[in-house]
Amino acid sequence: MEKLKVLFICRDNAIRSRMAAGFLNTYFGERYEAYSCGISPSAINPRAQEALKEIGIDPLSASLKSIEELSDEKFDCIVTLCDFAKANLPLLPEHRKQLHQGFKDFCLPMLCENAGKSKMCFPLKGKRIEKDTLTAFRYLREEIFHWIENGMVF
Repeated sequence: MEKLKVLFICRDNAIRSRMAAGFLNTYFGERYEAYSCGISPSAINPRAQEALKEIGIDPLSASLKSIEELSDEKFDCIVTLCDFAKANLPLLPEHRKQLHQGFKDFCLPMLCENAGKSKMCFPLKGKRIEKDTLTAFRYLREEIFHWIENGMVF
């Protein structure tokens, strides 16, 4: 059986797309070949890297890629994981399906309402989680994995 090729795209290829591709390749690699890229790629976020390593996923297994590097590849499905990627997605070669599941860009910190200006927090589903913990990255990891396991349809 031929594997379905899936491309996950987010703004930086630093967190969301790496988590999604790592999870799909690790747990569903017999059916899927997942890639990740960013509209303007940057290095993987160290906290995202740690959150993936905690559950046995190598976040560095995929090299850092920009959307331009994969522009000639044909994918069965292209999945944008943030509103920025969806809005800035360039024209890509033929693909059978395109999905969008926007996960919050919690790397853009906000001031905590109950903390002084020195504390920054990340907004997640109306909650504010302090930056100095891995909680926010674990939360996002679980949210992405739950969506892949239960809701993503190709």
